[in-house]
Amino acid sequence: MINGIKDINRNPTELEVGQIRIGKKNSQGYPTKLDHFIIVDPENQKQLPVQSNYGKKPKRISVFLLHDDINSNFLNYYAYYQGYNKLRCRGDGEQSVWRKDNGSTKEGKCSPSNCKYYQQKNGCKINGILKVGLTEDPRLYAAYFFRTTSYYTVKRIRDSLGYISRLTGGILAGLELDLCIKEEKNDNGNMYIVHLEYPGDIKQLQNEAMQLNSSRSKLTSGSYNANKEELDIGNIELDNDCKSKLTKEDPEANKSDDDIIDNQSSRAQNNKSVGKKKSLIKKIDQVIEKRGLSDKEVKTMLVNIFSKTDTEYLAYNQLVSFLAVLKKERCPKCLKDFLDKDSDREICKRCQ
Repeated sequence: MINGIKDINRNPTELEVGQIRIGKKNSQGYPTKLDHFIIVDPENQKQLPVQSNYGKKPKRISVFLLHDDINSNFLNYYAYYQGYNKLRCRGDGEQSVWRKDNGSTKEGKCSPSNCKYYQQKNGCKINGILKVGLTEDPRLYAAYFFRTTSYYTVKRIRDSLGYISRLTGGILAGLELDLCIKEEKNDNGNMYIVHLEYPGDIKQLQNEAMQLNSSRSKLTSGSYNANKEELDIGNIELDNDCKSKLTKEDPEANKSDDDIIDNQSSRAQNNKSVGKKKSLIKKIDQVIEKRGLSDKEVKTMLVNIFSKTDTEYLAYNQLVSFLAVLKKERCPKCLKDFLDKDSDREICKRCQ
């Protein structure tokens, strides 16, 4: 769970604009557990106005992640404090760093089961810091911190992030999730455990990850037009090719037009120049406009035929075949069936 943290001395660098808590001090100054979240100012612990967007006692808060790396989103470690917030030792379960009075440090082994400070009642504890953005306060890199010393909460959050990361092929930054609190009972009474959930099913999660990945590819390749509105591709079921792109890097994402050409001689002849390909894309756009196809219909056709959502990433021979499909006249019924099902299905005699 904690093993594998490469740098146990690193500190969060995001700007902390608020804290998400499940506890507060009572009138006598003692900490009190809550069964809901509160969002407070880091300095004076007063409730922030953004709290009103989630209700008085929210058990679920909509957040978004800031990084793809799990450890960057959720820093977790063992820590031993002496006195009031005086950090003495910090470790990851294998290695530790002990801080001396003169400010120097000493590295050693970290083994909670054999550590006398971990065995103490108020000694070494597990610590977790989750850094997220709030969907109701979407400032970039302005983070809200959720801190915990609960072993079960640390494990649940790590497990949540790990599971979601596997489903999206490592895409986490920008994903909107729900931070949830759940009451569970054990031998010691009731305890409140926090975890992360995706507010949808696997297909919706993978679709969102695909759209995030597509936007990143456009930004890094320089082909993204900030003034062009993003197209809604709807709830399209992903085939195996689409799903494979979530678990490994798209081999064509960062390649030039010439790199995309395979060893087939027919494809090599069709891709002799970038200008020729752009000219063909222009013809396709003209046919789309002439036939009055919506953006959603075009995207659906591209996904059904080639498992791609943009003509920019099609090879030349694929563009030729797609243009032929667009030019072929179809009655409204056949066009609807074609968009809903496979491209090689039979069409009516009127459209043959």
